[in-house]
Amino acid sequence: MMVRAAALLHDLGKATALFQSTLGEECPSLGESLRTSGIPLLTKKEIVQQCMQHFYHAQAGEVLLLMAGCPITFAEVIGAHHGKPWSEGMDIQPELLAGETWKDPRANAVWGSREQRDIWQCIQAECLAWMISLSGCESVRKLPELSQPMAMLLTGLVIMADWIASNEAYFPLLTLGESDPGDMQIRAERGWCAIDLPPSWKPCLSDDPMKLSVEQFGFPPNAVQQAVMQTVRTSGEPGLFILEAPMGHGKTEAALLSADLFAQRGAGGIFFGLPTQATANAIFGRVEEWGEKQPETNRTSIRLAHGMADMNARYRALMSGTGVSSVEEDEGSERLVVHEWFRGSKQALLADFVVGTVDQVLMASLKQKHVMLRHLGLCGKMVIIDECHAYDAYMNQYLEETLRWLGSYQTPVIMLSATLPAERRAAFLAAYLNKSPRAAKRFMKEPWYQNLAYPVLTWTDSQEVKQQSLPFDGTATKVKITKLDHGDSAEQQAESVAKLLDESLGNGGCAAVVLNTVRRAQVFAEYLRSALPNARILLLHSRYLIADRLEHENELLHYMGKQSGSEQRNRVIVVGTQVIEQSLDFDADIMVSDLCPMDLLMQRLGRLHRHRKHDAERPPALADPKCYVLCAGEKLDRGGTSVYGEYLLMRTRAFLPEEVCLPSDIPRLVNDVYDEQKSLSPEPPGYLQAREASAEKEDTLKNGARSFRIHDPDKDYFCNLLEGNIPADDEHARAQVRAGDLSMDVLLLMHAGWNAVSLLSEKEEGEIWKLDTCPSEEDCRKLLAQRISFSAGLLMALQRDMTWNELLASLAIPEAWEASPWMKRTHMLMLDQHQQVRIGGVLLTYSKEIGLQWRKDGESV
Repeated sequence: MMVRAAALLHDLGKATALFQSTLGEECPSLGESLRTSGIPLLTKKEIVQQCMQHFYHAQAGEVLLLMAGCPITFAEVIGAHHGKPWSEGMDIQPELLAGETWKDPRANAVWGSREQRDIWQCIQAECLAWMISLSGCESVRKLPELSQPMAMLLTGLVIMADWIASNEAYFPLLTLGESDPGDMQIRAERGWCAIDLPPSWKPCLSDDPMKLSVEQFGFPPNAVQQAVMQTVRTSGEPGLFILEAPMGHGKTEAALLSADLFAQRGAGGIFFGLPTQATANAIFGRVEEWGEKQPETNRTSIRLAHGMADMNARYRALMSGTGVSSVEEDEGSERLVVHEWFRGSKQALLADFVVGTVDQVLMASLKQKHVMLRHLGLCGKMVIIDECHAYDAYMNQYLEETLRWLGSYQTPVIMLSATLPAERRAAFLAAYLNKSPRAAKRFMKEPWYQNLAYPVLTWTDSQEVKQQSLPFDGTATKVKITKLDHGDSAEQQAESVAKLLDESLGNGGCAAVVLNTVRRAQVFAEYLRSALPNARILLLHSRYLIADRLEHENELLHYMGKQSGSEQRNRVIVVGTQVIEQSLDFDADIMVSDLCPMDLLMQRLGRLHRHRKHDAERPPALADPKCYVLCAGEKLDRGGTSVYGEYLLMRTRAFLPEEVCLPSDIPRLVNDVYDEQKSLSPEPPGYLQAREASAEKEDTLKNGARSFRIHDPDKDYFCNLLEGNIPADDEHARAQVRAGDLSMDVLLLMHAGWNAVSLLSEKEEGEIWKLDTCPSEEDCRKLLAQRISFSAGLLMALQRDMTWNELLASLAIPEAWEASPWMKRTHMLMLDQHQQVRIGGVLLTYSKEIGLQWRKDGESV
């Protein structure tokens, strides 16, 4: 009844003088028909005056309901159905609500003039009575008071229904004067047939861990997976589950197996959130394979939700392109559908299976128009958040706020991490239980907070926090740690690493060199290639074009992946940045790493002797895992401090032992670094200043996030939910939930004669695109695959010699290309035949081997 009433009442505000008069102006024949029927309309001048009040039909509907005695919170849903609650709703003069004043200019919008008021009030009363009667409700006064979470979800539902019903492709408009549309039931059935939404997901019926795992993944569950499934099966209420387990120990499978169990208890899908587009793409393939093994009766909607989703080949293969289905009528075996209606950015989370960057979850707490649709999409699913340790203080403000709302919906959430500090775990649990940050501090006294067991599962059951130490059926690995401090420059350090690896790989084997910045990785790779001509040097970082990066990833997996052999691995060295520690399943015999925060260093060590099948093939000198840590002396690397800050690096260096036992040492080492109660003795020079700078930065980040974040779900009224700063579009919204994200995606193209460009990977024989012709959709896909990210450092360097507007002008796409919706808000840079270009005082060079490099005048690359 409540939902039916909201659907019927949402456009009540169209029965007002302003709305009908505006229609009459736009369609004179309709205006004349209204006047002939005795309905008074405003003049054109009066319409303009009223429109200046920014009082439209959604707000007018809220006023009319309040006048009729509707509970405030229900009326607010009607006022918010165009995506933003009406912040002035609580300031309406009581006399206006009683229909007895003309002091408030909004009275004219509702009733026209004093003389017209009686007629309009009669029309409005008749419409309201008809709508309430159809809803099955006794009276508008009997509609329920809504909590904030209920108001949020009901508004999202009304918005979704309104968008579907307003889509002319599904529900064609009636012609003017057509008062009898025929059988409304038939019209509705035709509309649903046209949109052809996939049915709701039906999960596997088995809840037996062994059988379910074999059916879904082809192998029995390990001890951790069995324990997680057993806890999910026996837990009282859906809650927050935080699984901390070693890298490569099946956390993803444990989460997906749990999704089947939660679906049997009512969850209608999954959302899987990852830190980056690369990790989201990697998990998408695994979720797709899992989805294909769902019951044969399923035809389930799936969505890859990030800015480069259309560049993913597996995802494109599922796309329909027709708005109906990705399969032909005679191909009923296909179970996953990328439905056209869910491809809109604001509808993305409404699909049953959604894999995306964590931004999609963070934006559920961002002041953004139509945020209610994000909540509607998340609340009915099981939400999985991977690598939950990977977010900074700014992003955690949004993540914790989203957890508060998900907790209010009793939405099951599983958070996965190999290296989660205890204080982060406590903060996530407090947020889900809607407790204050002070309560999270009190959690420090709880046994589960101080427990250093590993692996471990911590979860909420109603308002109680429970924890279980999980069995570990893997093999412990002891890694010898050696601190290196050879030289101040990257070149000097690369020289030391070259000598070390040349000696270490003398009898074969492979190595990983993991560095903190792209520039350091490029410098090291170039030096190693010249110093070690008999070694194969691979390079991988984030500053490649998509196709080139995929080629480098596949090359890495070929030479150092799980299926590689001793011949392939012989004297192979991969040099990379953080991207190789997050999503790629490779195995190194020896590792060199820049000093980085302890949790990330443990992630990197997870790629060392990762696959036991290689143990028998490792050279004797590399039989025991070793990691050499660079920049671990008194002077920290400037690149590392710019990324992670001095404070965490100082603490990591102080607590880093000479030997690490994986996985058992992980919680102790991570908590030593992040527990500020553990002091350093002696304190290194500059430590106090670094700690103060870190605290000040964290406070700044938290305060910055609060101004763009929606309020908590326990507030009394819905009206101020989006008051204040609202990003203009999804591109700005994604940037808003990542602190200091000043990067910019730019298309790198190459001059191909007069007024034409080609792809960097092609020469004269390749395709040519004219700058004065709008490219087709297929051409846009090819062009957009040439995107690369300009970092904050590069953008700052470019602005030394030009203003921001001048920079934007130099990166503007051709005017003819702006006609394509695919190319809107994109930027473009044309390189010469040597794949170089100079902008201001900066020379940019791209190569397939090294990626994008840049240097300022007078500076070496």
